[in-house]
Amino acid sequence: MMALKYVALLLVFLVAFLCHSLAICFLNEASFLVNTSSTLLPSSSSDEGRRLLGLPSTMDYIDEVLERGFTLSFAGNRIFFAGVPLLLWIFGPLLAFLSSLVMIPILYNLDVVNPKPAAASSTNGKLDKINGAAAIDCATHV
Repeated sequence: MMALKYVALLLVFLVAFLCHSLAICFLNEASFLVNTSSTLLPSSSSDEGRRLLGLPSTMDYIDEVLERGFTLSFAGNRIFFAGVPLLLWIFGPLLAFLSSLVMIPILYNLDVVNPKPAAASSTNGKLDKINGAAAIDCATHV
């Protein structure tokens, strides 16, 4: 039974490490693509040819690479967090159960964003309310 716990823990942490490693690779590639996108953006005539050949545009490819990186990072975090109860399962079922109960509000706070109500406008005019969200005015007021 103890070997099953160790093997399960090892597999979970290996998969989490693999997801995080791949996320770093994809996000690193995306950062290079974003920084060089001005030289990679095709002119309108070559963009027509890319569409006829069925190739994605440069911006679509960058978007896809970023989405893969963030998805792998999210999956790696989830798998890593699932490994915490497995780690505590080595010491007994009570610790695994308690860590699972503690993990629920932690994961909920990571998933749900509760916007705090912002003031409609500050006295110096640097904080404005736009479409229900607070936006900071970057213009300098003298």
